[in-house]
Amino acid sequence: MSNTSTPSTNKRERLLIVIAGIMFLAMMIPLLNYLYGSSVSQMLQKRQVLNDEVSQLERTTRAKAVREQLAKYQSQSMPPSEDLATAKYQNWILKLGENAGFSESKVDRGSSRLARGVYKSYVFTYSGKATMKQLVTFLEQFRRYDNLQMIRSVTIKPSRSDRLDLSLTIETLALDSSPNKTFDMKMTQPEPDAKSIARMADTIVNRKFFTPYTPPQPSRPQQPPPRPPAEPPYFDPAPYCFVSVTIEKQDKPEVWIDYRTEGQQTRLTIGDKLSIGNVPCIVYEITFKTVGFAVDFGSGEGWKLLEVKVGHSFADANLIRDLPDFKP
Repeated sequence: MSNTSTPSTNKRERLLIVIAGIMFLAMMIPLLNYLYGSSVSQMLQKRQVLNDEVSQLERTTRAKAVREQLAKYQSQSMPPSEDLATAKYQNWILKLGENAGFSESKVDRGSSRLARGVYKSYVFTYSGKATMKQLVTFLEQFRRYDNLQMIRSVTIKPSRSDRLDLSLTIETLALDSSPNKTFDMKMTQPEPDAKSIARMADTIVNRKFFTPYTPPQPSRPQQPPPRPPAEPPYFDPAPYCFVSVTIEKQDKPEVWIDYRTEGQQTRLTIGDKLSIGNVPCIVYEITFKTVGFAVDFGSGEGWKLLEVKVGHSFADANLIRDLPDFKP
């Protein structure tokens, strides 16, 4: 009997072990969640607190930087009083131009922009006559004042003399929150000496603004040596030399030869010489309809008689006979 009951007993034991394991896990899960879950939650809370502190510090730092920058702008601002700001500033520009060497100077008040409760923007047009060096002096002195001002544009019109017609558009700001009650232009750097002004002016003048721009020559790749020129093809002038007409002038016959490639005409009589290309010819006889020419082709065969009809070219010549006794 013991042998038959063993398998069922083992099965019950395995089942009990499985059930006990499940119950153990069921009890351990809440415990693990309590032990570790609370630690994770506390860590996340601490991280959030630290992030909030960092954000607050950044906002505080930025606010401090903004306040410092605003205080700087307020000290650089024109006085909030419009009459004081505009009148004093116009006089200051005229004085600055006079010190730089400008002549025929004037300042015109332009349009203004208003951001109510924040700032007022004043625009001025300063015009006059000055050399390029004097303009550089004005710009360099203007740059050294640390006020809320800027030069929007500079218009330069060349003239026949070295003095240019100049027009500068200048803008300045007056903050409503500025504590400035008086007009005060703050120079942050000492005035430049004459040598530095001359050096800067020469740098600009040497750029030659009013001369036409000449682009640099493009670099060319090295070319192979040129090939020797080819021999020109042989040109036969015979088809273009015409016997145009024969006449009798003072009891002497005369022939007119037209060189059509050159647009020329030659008038010859018996015994006169001419060349058709590199072939020497001598007028041998002249009749009403034909002209005979003694020709030496240079082949050592001596002179030969060629006959050309009136109105035809030498290309149509007919070989008549040899001239063994002919002497030019």
